[in-house]
Amino acid sequence: MRGATQREHGSVGTAGAGRPATPPVVDIAAKVAFLRRPSSHPEQPGEIIVIETHFAWVFIGDRVVRKLKKPIRTDWLDFSTLERRLAACAAEVTLNRPLAPDVYRGVEQLVLSEAGELALDRPGRTVDAVVVMRRLPAARSLDRLAASVMPADLDPLVGRLVTFYGEGVSSAADPGARLDQVAVSLGNLAARFRAGPLRCRVSLLARLEALAALVEPLLAERAVTGRVVDAHGDLRPEHVYLTQPPHILDRLEFGPAYRAIDWLEDTALLAVDLERQGQGWIGDFLMRRIAAGLGDRPPHVLWSFYRAWRAVLRAQLAVEHIGREDAADRARMRSRWLLKARTCLAIAERHLLAATRPRAP
Repeated sequence: MRGATQREHGSVGTAGAGRPATPPVVDIAAKVAFLRRPSSHPEQPGEIIVIETHFAWVFIGDRVVRKLKKPIRTDWLDFSTLERRLAACAAEVTLNRPLAPDVYRGVEQLVLSEAGELALDRPGRTVDAVVVMRRLPAARSLDRLAASVMPADLDPLVGRLVTFYGEGVSSAADPGARLDQVAVSLGNLAARFRAGPLRCRVSLLARLEALAALVEPLLAERAVTGRVVDAHGDLRPEHVYLTQPPHILDRLEFGPAYRAIDWLEDTALLAVDLERQGQGWIGDFLMRRIAAGLGDRPPHVLWSFYRAWRAVLRAQLAVEHIGREDAADRARMRSRWLLKARTCLAIAERHLLAATRPRAP
């Protein structure tokens, strides 16, 4: 793509005394424009469906999917350099193969030719990389099937997760580590709530903090008894496919500490999104069946805490989307993200109440 080179952050450097000029870097807009075109892909798909996520652009062809990571840096991840994105792509393929062994095909280099043209896996200077995946049938995603799925349909998924969690006891299971992470996150959330459209719900965070203190001994006990695993870390309905066998995609590839969590918390993340779709029974069903398969009996109060905690995180993530859209869509999308955030906070409220409500014997 001629004329498409510039610095990702700032202008192209110039040579100083005795120093060569900084090599130009292709900006993210040029990479996205290139990968949007069906003709850019070796398979020559009929069309490319483009999805933007928090951290990546996803390009869905007829049979192949490619994912390009955004050159961003946050408090918990750093994709700001080419080297870090290359490493993250390789890590994503390796980490996801246990849950989707025939989906993650590998990593392709995005290069700039001598003529200044972008290309995939051809001679040239590497400017980025993409994760290459086999496309799964969208109609089999749990996101699409949640309203019609039956308990028997979930048995293969339960089996896969029981095996995954059973084999994944984390070597990073520090009893105090997750407690510290939760405490820091709650403090950060409180500050962000006060400065944003959720300021009226700061009191909910105080109640969640009190519940975190109440379950602290349980969190520590779960860590020392092997319930903290090298988990998925971002388990959502759209990442789960009820194929034969089931496939689970998009395991968190950055920061092993963010995956070193209780399997119950990992499942709670999925349960919150299903509850937001009006299918809360699926999360409870999966939790009970996985617990039985692992020989575990997690306390009810901890299951409630994890769902409240993850619902609050989901709410803040929704708020952070506001303002990222084009001006034409901003008003409509603001309403959509605020509705999602408020729905998640209602879920958190429900589980905070459930945590302290006496249970029938």
